[in-house]
Amino acid sequence: MKNIIFIPVKFLLFFTVIVMFSSLFWLKDIVFLDENDSYEQIYFEKGNWDEITQKARDLKRNLFVFVMDSANDDSQRMMKSVFTEMNVSRFYNENYINVLIPANSKKGKELVHQYRILQFPHCIYMHYNGKTKHQLFGYQNPAILLKIGEKYK
Repeated sequence: MKNIIFIPVKFLLFFTVIVMFSSLFWLKDIVFLDENDSYEQIYFEKGNWDEITQKARDLKRNLFVFVMDSANDDSQRMMKSVFTEMNVSRFYNENYINVLIPANSKKGKELVHQYRILQFPHCIYMHYNGKTKHQLFGYQNPAILLKIGEKYK
């Protein structure tokens, strides 16, 4: 009779441990934020090219143009790990009008042709009057992106 009582208890204990252990794998992806926290990343302007460049002229803020290929690993790495770095996102959001251009879009194809872009990602630093100040291509780590951004802001 004692064995019958202990089998369900052992089963429940085993089942509980398995459920708790497996929950650790999906809980790691959940981020809990309180009212004082904010999720920082570079804000990329929405709208067409003319509207965005007009906004840059009105605010007298230079443009940071990120031309990316969604199939490119370095483009994805920068989107996920560099542009979400707090120092990078704050600096670029405060000092630039940021523009994300997919390479396969109409504007992306124009920029690829105009700047002879052969490698992605491609970063273009532009004066608010439209003049190109600097270009970078390939993966850039946060320290380099901050250094170059500071130089051309």
